[in-house]
Amino acid sequence: MIETSPLAWTLMALLLILATGAGLALSSAMPWSNRARDCGLPLAAGAAVGPFLTGLLAVAALGLLPGRSSALHAGLVMGVLAVIAVWRSSPILQMLRHPRGAAAGLSWAAWLLRLLLFTWIGMLLVDSIFMPLTQNDALEYTTVGRLLFQTRDLSSYPAIDPSIGSGFYGPWTHPPLYVAMIYLSHAVQAHALEPGLARLVAPWFLLTALTLVAAVGRMHSRASGIGAALVFIGAPLLYLGAGSALIDALPVAGFALVLAAIVGFAGIGARPGVFQGLLLGAALWTHSQAILFIPLALAALAAHQGLRMDRKLLANAAVLLATATAVAAWPYARNVAMFGSAVSDNPAVFAMPQLQWPIYFQMARGYESWGEKLQYGVFKGWTMVEAYAASFWLALPGLWLFVRRARPLRSLLCAQPGTHAPEVLWLRGVAGVFGCYLAGVLLSVLLGIDLMIRNERYQLVLLPCVSWLAGIFIAEAANAAARSQPRAVARAVAIPFCVLLAGTFGQQIIVVGGHKARTYGVHVSTFFEPLSQKMRDYPAYEAVRYLAQETPADALVLSLKPADMYYAERRMVSYLDPRLLPVYAETDAARMREALLGLGIRYLHVPDYALPPLYRTPLEQLMARPDLSALVYSVGGHQVYDLKEPGNSVETPATDLSPGARAWTSRQAAVLGGRVGLIRLPMRQRVLAPGQWSRPEHDWPLFRRELTTLLATGTVDGRAAVPPIRVEGGHEYRLDLDLEGHAFAAVYLVQYDEDGRALDLPHGGRVQLADDPAGWSFLAKQRVGEAALVDGEPPRRFARRFVTYEQTRSVGIIVEHRGATSLRLLGARLRAIRDRSEKAVAQWTN
Repeated sequence: MIETSPLAWTLMALLLILATGAGLALSSAMPWSNRARDCGLPLAAGAAVGPFLTGLLAVAALGLLPGRSSALHAGLVMGVLAVIAVWRSSPILQMLRHPRGAAAGLSWAAWLLRLLLFTWIGMLLVDSIFMPLTQNDALEYTTVGRLLFQTRDLSSYPAIDPSIGSGFYGPWTHPPLYVAMIYLSHAVQAHALEPGLARLVAPWFLLTALTLVAAVGRMHSRASGIGAALVFIGAPLLYLGAGSALIDALPVAGFALVLAAIVGFAGIGARPGVFQGLLLGAALWTHSQAILFIPLALAALAAHQGLRMDRKLLANAAVLLATATAVAAWPYARNVAMFGSAVSDNPAVFAMPQLQWPIYFQMARGYESWGEKLQYGVFKGWTMVEAYAASFWLALPGLWLFVRRARPLRSLLCAQPGTHAPEVLWLRGVAGVFGCYLAGVLLSVLLGIDLMIRNERYQLVLLPCVSWLAGIFIAEAANAAARSQPRAVARAVAIPFCVLLAGTFGQQIIVVGGHKARTYGVHVSTFFEPLSQKMRDYPAYEAVRYLAQETPADALVLSLKPADMYYAERRMVSYLDPRLLPVYAETDAARMREALLGLGIRYLHVPDYALPPLYRTPLEQLMARPDLSALVYSVGGHQVYDLKEPGNSVETPATDLSPGARAWTSRQAAVLGGRVGLIRLPMRQRVLAPGQWSRPEHDWPLFRRELTTLLATGTVDGRAAVPPIRVEGGHEYRLDLDLEGHAFAAVYLVQYDEDGRALDLPHGGRVQLADDPAGWSFLAKQRVGEAALVDGEPPRRFARRFVTYEQTRSVGIIVEHRGATSLRLLGARLRAIRDRSEKAVAQWTN
């Protein structure tokens, strides 16, 4: 985004100001309670309404004025926002003048938490502005946003016509709010050559949601508001997602806005119902998952007001539903017309029985057993600390304090208007939503439906509720310490608690905030370098850069990672494109090649992970055979193959690397940090005998993701060192592994120089030594593929070609499988492929 022009930045700032003003104008008309006004909730809600109103106006411009210039669309959006802001300018000024609690009375601990909070916000903006965009889903959204910029027509969404744009195929049922916002950001910067200002959309929603969380938290106390905000933005999955332009901040902000209206409005009836319905309708435009907000909003309303058959309550609920339906019915009705259902995630390729996608999702995402579904699905908020940090754990004592003091069940059944304090009512609504959502997830799992647990990010919509409950605990703990006598006791309790809390969040800042900087090797001195230069350290980007610079301009590419093709400047065929259905049905690699060429496809773009269209079709063998394809780019598992000119490559006799012919080590370790694998703690290692099964000694029902088993060429010597498998630098080889069992295995290649030092991936065109040559931290950087093994199926052959670095003189092979899975390595072979063109090797791996 640093390449964005000053004029575009100025226009974007103006858009933000106008949107905030228009949001405040609408918020000023809402029936807020005095308690909500005292806490600044109308201002926070107005700021949060701004991006939703902007997105809906962008959708309207694309739909009502198709094909018109993007400048006209942007001008109309900004003009309407300005009119709304001016129309209600007097009430806005009254809201701004409303007295609110001053910050002067905050304790030093509260100021410390504020400092940490603003540090998080600053890092989020730095991440969005100075770090390149490489996240898969975010690149897909920006690809569709670019498509809308090219067509300026809402009918181009969803992207199901591969004849236009880049050829991306995405049969999404998400409403078009986010992609319309991306389109509008492209219109403001007057081009779609790079994401640019689109990187600000998700942070905009997140930061407005943050103000909402803080304001609602202040309905309990000021300290609770600060604590809730810190817990909210400190969740790594939400923070990193917003910085990576993921969509999750939109439904989270939408749901927070709906809950704020339910707990912050004065009274019940038709008028509150209209505004609650408007906000719920806007939230329904964020994501297809938002359809769950309808029952959750009704549950929050019932929990907040009490389970009494009150005419006004029923009217409120009816008007809420009617208004929300009027606002948000169109995109879901359109989905029914196009796909046959309002919400769907089952494109035609997913429905092919031979590809076995359900098994893939269960194995790859670790939801096979009941223990895994409960631990990593229903209760992921507590078990996946790398995603949610301590937020769910901090919410538990807050929930206990609320239940202990307010006795919510009795008050819920016997509630009468005016009989409970405001903080009891809003907490009852929050706790009700928290319980109803988890109960719904548990019920869906018991019914055999894994849709709600398949994606780790779906549970982020609970984060506002979790943060409010955690904020109560933080505030109450501080108050309890302050009330202790004598003062020495108070200091003895308060100071360690605040230091522990600050240390926890500070550690998150260091680990999470520096994640991308470490990934791309970015330092303060390189912040202002072009993003393309920073991405030179990212092998996936180098693969598509090869396509952009070394292939014909009219080349058509079959991509197994179509998101990365955003940077390729070439037309693609996505692996989900229904035109590939007969290709996937082929059973012979040569006939598959002819079918692909018949579609005009010349190149294959392959990432370092496996999908069913790769390993359950002849595509993997097509890539492995040099007589059918030429490997023209390869670093790690990121590769490009040429189908049209396979060349005259010849395979040499294979070197047997099987257990027995060469020593192999089995090493088990405990992995901390979830799938990221921040820390590996060695547990047990032994020599792998020929034909021996690799499986854990104990089949524990829980914590299966935290157990990993590595099979590596080498002997047990305390460090699992890998003796040389001699190779030549800058040459092509093929690795064949015969595997059986039940596991989703990852295959790694480790390359060493003449002195036996491990080589890292290319950085800026150079191959450098790994940071920890003797350790195991570099393994994930050199994954070359994956193999899915299922009980009852014949042994599977994993085959992958690769090109060694120029400095490489030997290699090591590692096969990793996690959890209580079993695997047997039946055979391993390595063979050189000679007489190939050295062009790609010389240019791209030196």
